[in-house]
Amino acid sequence: MHVIKKLTGLLLALLLLLTGCGSQGGGGGASQPDTLKNPFSCVADVHYNEMDIKAKVTSPSTGQYTIEVLEPASLKGLTVGWNGEEIQLGYLGLSIGIDPATLPDSLFGSILIDVFNRTAAQEGMSIETGENELVLHGKTDSGDFTISMDRETGALKSVSVPSVGLEAQFSEFTTGGE
Repeated sequence: MHVIKKLTGLLLALLLLLTGCGSQGGGGGASQPDTLKNPFSCVADVHYNEMDIKAKVTSPSTGQYTIEVLEPASLKGLTVGWNGEEIQLGYLGLSIGIDPATLPDSLFGSILIDVFNRTAAQEGMSIETGENELVLHGKTDSGDFTISMDRETGALKSVSVPSVGLEAQFSEFTTGGE
């Protein structure tokens, strides 16, 4: 039983380092792609608070996300899922449900999911059109953000939230989930 308590404590500590919850919005922007309203998956290379993390991000539908840590090796296999009501934390075959209200909003997962949700909602977005990309600007509780998408396919390319030092580059973007 003592080992289970230690493992649960470790999982909660890792969760506090890596994750959070997002918020939903509403609104409209006509020329913005619907990429984040549809199922997708990608690999994210995230730099945040002196940490570099590589993770697979999957969204089966708007507002639902799973992040599986691929690197660093010490966190490989840690999964965090959001279903809009609860966070599921999993590691080494163990899983625990956590109320999102108990977590701070300044966690990298929280910020990234908030950017995804606000972009999907097309709320208060401004858009710059480049030759090969769309650059969308918006605002979250964490600060102003920029999200870059491929102009032709709508694939995610990057997210930047300078006020909190979050930078993410995306690769292997596919639509339709896994």
